[in-house]
Amino acid sequence: MKSFSEIPEGLANIAKGRDRIPTHEFAYVTNTATQTIRKHLCQKGHFHGIVPIKIGSRLQFAVEDNDAIFINGSGNINNNHISFGNGAYDFVQTNSGNINNNTISFGSGFDDYVFTFGNINNNHISFGNGVSDFVVAFSNLANNTITMGNGNNDVVVGSPLSNNTITMGNGNNDEVAGTSLSNNTITMGNGNNDAIYTNGLGGNNIINIGSGMGDVIDVSTNDKITVGIGGSDTFYFNQNTIGSIGHVQIYHYNFAHDFLNYLSMPTATLANSNGNVLITFAGDSQDSITLVGVHLPPV
Repeated sequence: MKSFSEIPEGLANIAKGRDRIPTHEFAYVTNTATQTIRKHLCQKGHFHGIVPIKIGSRLQFAVEDNDAIFINGSGNINNNHISFGNGAYDFVQTNSGNINNNTISFGSGFDDYVFTFGNINNNHISFGNGVSDFVVAFSNLANNTITMGNGNNDVVVGSPLSNNTITMGNGNNDEVAGTSLSNNTITMGNGNNDAIYTNGLGGNNIINIGSGMGDVIDVSTNDKITVGIGGSDTFYFNQNTIGSIGHVQIYHYNFAHDFLNYLSMPTATLANSNGNVLITFAGDSQDSITLVGVHLPPV
């Protein structure tokens, strides 16, 4: 099983590799006008539409590859409306500043992203159906609405990740990961091999999983999870102390296709209870897993 640290490191290397972008300050774009940007400020590469922004900018990019909003340093990208066309490799990035209070929309190009070693907070971010899109904040990723399309290999990462509404499409190998996940609403589509990684930290998330095969979910404290019909899911409970699981609910669990892993907890007991399956742990009244609306299979 993949650890959290493996996920953002690879994506950070992609972002840091965009070192062909000019690093000096550029002329400001006006606050009010929606503009089609076709600048060609290239150094050793083919990045187009690279412009500086100030608070309140409204930017619309043409359908070209490698359009970018970029700050090489600690500057912030805040309070803007940014719209990209269907080109590939479009991105919004500040290396160590924050990306806050923006509306950012990407087309259906591939490898589009929003990235910072700082915070990504209070944004509306949407992607088209391209593959390998990602949003990564090495600090907080909080209070965002993030919508991915149906491409494969889309990723959302925060350190931690809290109070977000995240909707992944129906592509395969989509991932949501955080050093902890708290109070998020996360919807994964019907693709295969989707994953939520958090090592059990955080809690109180509402998670909806589609009907794909081979999905993996790290379960946090008091999570409420609904899985699709006909898929296969593995639920990892990485907690190992009393009170760390809390009272988790899983809807539509299927004993024939789904799996639970809580091996770090005390000995478990499974019993039918009020139309559900209730899982409790020896000497532990603070933790339980309720499989809602199912019954234990006959022995």
